[in-house]
Amino acid sequence: HGCEEPDCPYRRFGHAIVYIPEHEQLLLVGGCSRMPLDTVSTHSMRTGEMFTWRVGTPLPPTTGLLKSVITLVPRPAASSSGAIDILSVGGGGNCFSFGTHFNSGALLRIRSTPPDPVAPPTPPGRGGPAGGPAAEHPRPVSPAGGKGPTGRMPAPRAVPEGAGVCEKAFHQATTVRRTPIVYRQCDIGPAPERWSPEYLCHMQRGDTRLASVRECHGRYLDFLGKNFRFVCMPFEDLVARINGDQPPLLGRARSSGSSGEPVADGSSGEGSTRSVTGEEATNARAAGYYFRSMGENMRRDAADFWLSFPALAEDFLVPEWARQTVFGRRDQPRVFEKAGPGRRPYFSSALRMSSEKMQLWTHVDMMDNILCHIRGRKHVLLWAPEDCRYLYLSGSSSRVINMHDPDYRQFPLLERARPWECTLDPGDVLFIPAFWAHCVTSLTPCVSVNVFWRSLPLAMYEKNDLYGNRDLVPATEAERLVDDLLQKLSTLPPGSRDFYAHRVSQYFDANLQNLLS
Repeated sequence: HGCEEPDCPYRRFGHAIVYIPEHEQLLLVGGCSRMPLDTVSTHSMRTGEMFTWRVGTPLPPTTGLLKSVITLVPRPAASSSGAIDILSVGGGGNCFSFGTHFNSGALLRIRSTPPDPVAPPTPPGRGGPAGGPAAEHPRPVSPAGGKGPTGRMPAPRAVPEGAGVCEKAFHQATTVRRTPIVYRQCDIGPAPERWSPEYLCHMQRGDTRLASVRECHGRYLDFLGKNFRFVCMPFEDLVARINGDQPPLLGRARSSGSSGEPVADGSSGEGSTRSVTGEEATNARAAGYYFRSMGENMRRDAADFWLSFPALAEDFLVPEWARQTVFGRRDQPRVFEKAGPGRRPYFSSALRMSSEKMQLWTHVDMMDNILCHIRGRKHVLLWAPEDCRYLYLSGSSSRVINMHDPDYRQFPLLERARPWECTLDPGDVLFIPAFWAHCVTSLTPCVSVNVFWRSLPLAMYEKNDLYGNRDLVPATEAERLVDDLLQKLSTLPPGSRDFYAHRVSQYFDANLQNLLS
């Protein structure tokens, strides 16, 4: 601290100095100083050279100085593996009579040999075998020697099973515990026994509406990458394709139009009926299909299973112990009126059908729901809200396409996210709380119905949310206020901007911790 040079990097309080014997260098990190605190300095004891490098800028080659790569991390850590030594320095806090300062941690990776070239980003869709996850029981863990530093997520936790469920126990599970629960072999009506492919086609025979279906030439649906297209077809064609059979009406098809947007259930759709070529027929049999029913008017109405499929709805019951929570009443309405989704707490319900091994993208819903499984087997991975920060979410959907064998080089934070998992058989009901990310894989051709409801005051939800995935109103307003704050700070001159930006940052760091559970 006694150095008289005004720009000397050693003129700091509370810094850390580490001696690197093999290079005869001193490494200086952190502390309080007039200099920027996001710098790392090295001093060669052999040559006397000193070099200061700011985090986030390129590290130029410097003779006689340690060549290193430095990355900011939330908290210090230390480990070693093979030829690479991991040294953690910096971090912590310093209290002085004139104030308190918290340093950022710095992770220094020292290689004994020149580092390998950086691998190019993995193309979308890469990360798993072409055959997808094993049909019996996909695991969210890569085999030994997988991609990334360790190549695995934390061991999954089994979703607990609810026993002796009653109305009071379910209400407590959905309002107090707020964690997933699977209820086995529930009374959801005769649908699990009746809904064979033949029965489904028979009950919908005479319905001239076209179903809007996602068609994907692969096993992993990617919402952000849009690796699927919407095609419209009669319901019996949908049932046949879901089950891997040749559709009885494969000789005719209707496209969804050049926009690729879905056509709402109950509408006649756009495009013209035409003959299907032999090549198109072959591709149709090789593709995977995923169907989620939508509202009668897809641009205005939320999905309502009772309205869209009244004949099939006769076979399906929401479990008696869930009705008070879901509908706000102990009986189940036979058919909901068009204003049904506007009721409280019930919001929407959807019929889902999917091909074998088809995996829906990982996403978050802002409303509670129960997934009532009717036919086939499904594997479900779930992540708690506090782990969603590791899932690379963009909006409500994850950028990770294959959660069962992800590329940990491209998505290293996944190693911190511990999943929950369960497998659903016909008659099982899974409670999925709001804000729990989930990834669903159909191990066989599957049919299910899920029902959404609003557990928060109605004013917290967006009025025009048709899918239950829009941010809550207070959160949207808070983000808008933060954007306004940043815009106002950007109008300040550089000196005062830095001063107030740091002060606001410290204010948020201190107060946001009080909001985190």
